[in-house]
Amino acid sequence: MPTFDHSRYSPTKHLMLPLGSKPINGRLILFILGASIFLNLVLLMMWTSHSKSSSSSTTTNSDTPSSSMFKSSEKEDTTLSEKQQQVTTKPTTTIPQLLGSSSSAILLEKVIEKECPYASDLIEFEKNQFKSKDKSEMWKILKLMTSQEEMNHHLRNGANRDSINFGVPHIVTATSSDYFDRLENFVGSVHRLYGGHKVTSINSQVTSPPDHPNDETITRIGKTFTSHMKSNYWLVWNSVTTSENRPILVYDLGLTKEQREKVKTWKNVELVTINFDLLPNHFRNLISFAWKPLAMYLALQRFPSIIFLDSGVELWNRLDRVEDILFTKGHFHVAQEGLHTSWKCCGTVGELTHDKSFEYLGLKREDYHSKEMCSGGIQGYIRGSYSYRNVLIPTLECAWDENCITPPGSSLKNHRQDQSIFSLHIHKAGITCEKDVRLWGNPGNREGVPDNEIVIYLRKGDKTKPYISLVEKKKIFATVIPFIERQLVSVLQNIDLWNTPYYVPCNEDGILQAEEEFDSDLIFYSNKKRNEKLEEQILEKINAGSTTSHTSGKHPILKCFRNIVFKYADLSAERDKYPHGPTNQFYDLIHDPTFHSTYDHFFYMEPDCRAVRPNWLDAVKSITKEYSISKPDFWYIGSNYRGDYDLGTQLQTRYHINGNAIYSTDVAFRSFLKHVDSVFHFSYDTDPFVFLFDPKHYDFTKHIWNRIIFHDFVQNWWHANWNEKSLRDLYPRTYFVHGGKKE
Repeated sequence: MPTFDHSRYSPTKHLMLPLGSKPINGRLILFILGASIFLNLVLLMMWTSHSKSSSSSTTTNSDTPSSSMFKSSEKEDTTLSEKQQQVTTKPTTTIPQLLGSSSSAILLEKVIEKECPYASDLIEFEKNQFKSKDKSEMWKILKLMTSQEEMNHHLRNGANRDSINFGVPHIVTATSSDYFDRLENFVGSVHRLYGGHKVTSINSQVTSPPDHPNDETITRIGKTFTSHMKSNYWLVWNSVTTSENRPILVYDLGLTKEQREKVKTWKNVELVTINFDLLPNHFRNLISFAWKPLAMYLALQRFPSIIFLDSGVELWNRLDRVEDILFTKGHFHVAQEGLHTSWKCCGTVGELTHDKSFEYLGLKREDYHSKEMCSGGIQGYIRGSYSYRNVLIPTLECAWDENCITPPGSSLKNHRQDQSIFSLHIHKAGITCEKDVRLWGNPGNREGVPDNEIVIYLRKGDKTKPYISLVEKKKIFATVIPFIERQLVSVLQNIDLWNTPYYVPCNEDGILQAEEEFDSDLIFYSNKKRNEKLEEQILEKINAGSTTSHTSGKHPILKCFRNIVFKYADLSAERDKYPHGPTNQFYDLIHDPTFHSTYDHFFYMEPDCRAVRPNWLDAVKSITKEYSISKPDFWYIGSNYRGDYDLGTQLQTRYHINGNAIYSTDVAFRSFLKHVDSVFHFSYDTDPFVFLFDPKHYDFTKHIWNRIIFHDFVQNWWHANWNEKSLRDLYPRTYFVHGGKKE
């Protein structure tokens, strides 16, 4: 460790400094020291005076975005308007004045800069009365809310986060407990078009050419291409037979505990709570609709683009046309009733906007009197776009003050809250709302328009909710241990291994663990009928881990899985013969409706597949989740052969993925496997590759090959020797070795 030579830094040494060849005497040194001290005092006084002046200047000149900064048109942003210059020079209410003592203000500044504010730091925000029209406090609180939401999202979904489709707008809605049935119907309508239900109208059958199936829908879509139909058929089949991950973000405006728990079971739906304690009091009054622009703003801080839809609407067709408009124009706004009809419910902006809102915003009624009302509940934004800056942001600033969004004396007869303010800013920005009734319809404006041409539909209080039954439930992950009864010893040896600290399946509870991370089952899958003695032996071995564990009293296996499940193939003696027995056992599992309706992915882990690292379950689930985000239509992930045994020259034996792999239960994959099994039925791991490597199946193979992923989380060392430490050192991402002999 480096050391200091203290003699070189002694304050008393070298007081006599050499200057040329003559030393300086003590009197001269004292004079120099005195002059130096005087000079420093003068400089210190000047610096203190300058600091006070700078502090005063900082207090009166805030650089927080104000409403005028966002309302200004792009065509007029080269010079500051007179009003903006006045805002810049006019003294504003400072943070200490709003929140109390200056010490509190200093603390607040520190809190705002934190990545993850603590709950105790919110007290100062809750005291804010929002009396000033200045929006600086609004932006500080929004900064806090978005940082909180991001951190909560990370904590909640760290390992199980929802997929983000950067090129596809996120669907966003919000609801309270009174309208929960509308939300459920809305989600069902989305799942009908983007989930597994869309496949029910398609013939997902796979057969060998030239007798490939001739589904009318697939054929019709394929004809939009001019190249050879046989290839395009499989190109279209590959897409339409696969459910899509179309996430829905739901802002909770006061759901009950039971309703929240139900939402958490829905597929691709995330529920987000709004912290009303941070907001002005009128946000709690839901009929002020101040929450609506806030929900859109918060969603856009997480996702690059959104389509906001009131929970009272339903999708009759895919959002492709809406998305085309959004990405072409940078926004999506529709007239309140589409085309003017006899069922028109709303007046013009001039008729349905209160005088005090015009006054607050500095606008004149006569300029907007005949302008049409635009919908507040059907909108699309791209973060940072022209409409985002000139419509959403100024509407949010207005919503922050009840004197703007719900002024005294306003009612539904003369004012429409968020809809009035949105419409004002849409027209002020020079944006025209879409009037094509096919984009969104209702009982009053859809006359003569076929159902298959309407994208969004509003029932206007109709009690029928036809899509509630179509809401899809979340599926979970499973680790499946397939075995024949004489392999029970190997199964028990694996359990012994998992009970040791070095090979424990998952990590201890941590701050990043969420409830969803435990949605995983461990399934022991026997080839025979139910055997209660076998179950007792396995459970006894698992429970033995509670006495041998070094994990602070938490069970090394049970803490990692939601359920321990025993499943039986009940194979007849004929179907259980090798090599067909393991193949029958695998296909019976993946085609079992009770299995593929419960699990979306599973890790098939034979008894001779051994863990070589701890936390292997965490790794497998993380890999599954990452590919569920980046490649959600993958079929399976696994290893080709890594040993040195001579496999011959056939491609399917050299390059197939070994059976110990992560599998999807996707309907397209199951249809493919069903056909393969009907043609070959030899070995469940090589048979698919026999089909795919056949040149006559090239048209099919080239479209689905990207759904097969080679990965080294598991390595296949069949009939070869391997050294565990060497493998761990060479392959840090390998967690399992299948087969072979451990040295």
